[in-house]
Amino acid sequence: LSYSGRRVTLGSEVATIDPTLTAKVFASDRVTLGWSGRYLMPNRRDVLGASANVFVDWNAAINSQTGTNFSLDYTWQISERSQLRFGGQYEHLTRFDQSIRSSDTWRAMLDWSTQVPEAGRVQIGVTVSDTDSESPAIAHQAYSTKISYYFAKPILTAQVGISTEYRHALFDRPLYSAQPREDRSLTTSLSASFPDWQVYGFAPVLELRQERNRSNVSRYDTQ
Repeated sequence: LSYSGRRVTLGSEVATIDPTLTAKVFASDRVTLGWSGRYLMPNRRDVLGASANVFVDWNAAINSQTGTNFSLDYTWQISERSQLRFGGQYEHLTRFDQSIRSSDTWRAMLDWSTQVPEAGRVQIGVTVSDTDSESPAIAHQAYSTKISYYFAKPILTAQVGISTEYRHALFDRPLYSAQPREDRSLTTSLSASFPDWQVYGFAPVLELRQERNRSNVSRYDTQ
């Protein structure tokens, strides 16, 4: 059972964009109920993982959608230091605010990670997805590549990791332009967890992210 929420603070320039705009418009909440399991294979090295979840979303304090997702993955222990994980996921969304935006998404994932002696851990992942919907604002195909590095030794008591992800999305049909929307985004993040501060097994995590999306449709060109 989990809850996640997002709140936004508006900058001073919002008054020149839309004086009636409030931070509440960008608020979002999600409650999830689900199950997940990981099972050691007979060889005592590989692991099979599975999960099933249902969730409810609110946007601007309005119940906007419900969803379900199912996933299955397999982790192959290549060597003592390296492993390969591959799997798939299916997600269905039912929109209440705009039913035309209901969707079905299939994802395939592959990632490889290895432990570098005395240096840390490197992880490289690739994800391919296909989203089907009646809405041209939703239906698209996408692929992403993510590279992460986690330092072996703590920095000022914090376990630190850095990552960069490139994502390319191509939408099925035009909506706000003559050509179908095409996005190319680059996300860089720095995360730090503090195991010395943990309470009941939970440690706080701080993450800083820089996101840049370049789109041929100006309203989606963001930073």
